[in-house]
Amino acid sequence: MINKFLKTETKGIDKKNFTVSVKISDESVDLDGEVIKLDAWKEGIPKFMKHPILVSSHMLSGLRNQIGKVEKLEIKDGGLWATLKYFVGQGNEEADWGWFLVQEGIASYSVGFIAEEVATPETESDVRRIYLKVQLKELSQVLLPANENAIQENQNISNEMKELQLSVVKSYKKYKETLETKGVIPYKKYPLADVNAKWDGKAEVKKADVKDLIKMCAWYDDKAADPDGDGYPDAKSAYKLPHHTADGYKTVWAGVRASMAALFGARGGVKLPAKDKKGVYNHLASHYKDFDKTPPDFKKEFESEEEILKACGYEDEEIKELLQEEKEPDNINIASLTGKIDTLIEQIEKQNELFNQYLSEISHTQPETPEEETQEEEKEETEKVILTKEDIKKLVKETVNNYFH
Repeated sequence: MINKFLKTETKGIDKKNFTVSVKISDESVDLDGEVIKLDAWKEGIPKFMKHPILVSSHMLSGLRNQIGKVEKLEIKDGGLWATLKYFVGQGNEEADWGWFLVQEGIASYSVGFIAEEVATPETESDVRRIYLKVQLKELSQVLLPANENAIQENQNISNEMKELQLSVVKSYKKYKETLETKGVIPYKKYPLADVNAKWDGKAEVKKADVKDLIKMCAWYDDKAADPDGDGYPDAKSAYKLPHHTADGYKTVWAGVRASMAALFGARGGVKLPAKDKKGVYNHLASHYKDFDKTPPDFKKEFESEEEILKACGYEDEEIKELLQEEKEPDNINIASLTGKIDTLIEQIEKQNELFNQYLSEISHTQPETPEEETQEEEKEETEKVILTKEDIKKLVKETVNNYFH
């Protein structure tokens, strides 16, 4: 279930019946760069109203955490509006305190929902995800909104209280930006593998599932498809710069330095948004400290791949081997290529044999009309372009030579 702090606005407080009308959602962009379309709520409203709970801080594990109920839920006036009734004076101090915050004009709300249909904008924008269909599960009163507008609007609230609320929100916003800049996966310390442990990134990714990759990598494409609506892409290809093992998430030094080298453009590099590179660097640099290593200077402009590898922690002999690998083709790959070429030749020869058989069959018929004479001429021209085995070998050899030289 996704919990999201959304824009909150109140229209009236009924102190006698302990009710308040609150706009809990609109189509504004939140701090996560996401938008919930108003129509996304529509189909799920009747189902939610069968069990319309108002809870405290998304806590669903205790009866006293239900502090009220939603008496009415409707889409109007540019938002999703809820009429909330608090269970005041019924022996639940949590409900009493929640109502006190409402009267003081400092209540904030958050929705818990399941995403059923999600879209990703096709063009570059501040919006990274759009919810087209959701099922509301619960509505919570919370302390900390994630949107500067997600606080109850009350004309009687003092300027000092407003400033205090906004300072808390801005601090939270700054914290969020530091923690995770969209696709940047936050650093977390995991057990360290032996410093000399070998690293095979492709093999580790193959063993992992998407939930593992969220922990194994340093970055993911936040604009990639997320059909299940959990906030992370569902395709493995959306995750970059792995450096933890799939089994136990051990941090591998060879994987860390390989990821850092790729970030700086070595070994083919990695394509990341410029705004995410610093966050990825900070993540990897923290792992350098785990191994008592010194990360390269983020601002330094390196003049060669050798210089990058050296700064990222590769030894001279390793650098020499890596650069040599880039110049010379892999014998195993050549052997594989040779096998594929032989298979291709066999397939083409079979096609030639069938085509020659066809030409032989129609050659016994003498042309009697201008149309048949034309067919005969086309047949003769076709015979001229049939490739022999030697022709094929020659073409393949030239292609391979051109590729590697």
